[in-house]
Amino acid sequence: MLYKQLGYRENLKNSAQIEQTSSLIQLNLKIIGDYMMVSEVKHTCIIIDDMKSHQFLLSQMVEICGLEVIGVGENGKVAIELFQNLKPDIVFLDMRMPKYDGFFAIDGINKIDDSAKIVAVTADTTSDTFGKLNSLHIPVLSKPYTMETLQKIVDKELVQN
Repeated sequence: MLYKQLGYRENLKNSAQIEQTSSLIQLNLKIIGDYMMVSEVKHTCIIIDDMKSHQFLLSQMVEICGLEVIGVGENGKVAIELFQNLKPDIVFLDMRMPKYDGFFAIDGINKIDDSAKIVAVTADTTSDTFGKLNSLHIPVLSKPYTMETLQKIVDKELVQN
């Protein structure tokens, strides 16, 4: 099970956090309604977030969108290493992480492949962050996000391009 691989339960601080994450997953699964599991995975992704619960939630959601999660990491340095080694089709990247943030990862990934598909996943709503991401042509998945918003970004980045 993916949550064991991610160390999900071991890294949650208390039962309230487990319950909150479980509720978020259930809510998003209700929202998907007409979305169907894609039987043949066509695209791969990595998920970078310093919080295991966010890694778990987003992993579940992108798999429903038909993506295969081939790696997860907790900071920008790991993001660059995973991108270099795994060559995913798309990177879901938290922007605020200790030590090596999302912008550090974007710079490193773009040095490897300047056409890499990166989606910023952030709760940071400052105009400074949005301005930088916009100038880099990086779409933003704002936390909290819904299944519908995620599906639209996946479709735009992987299907339409």
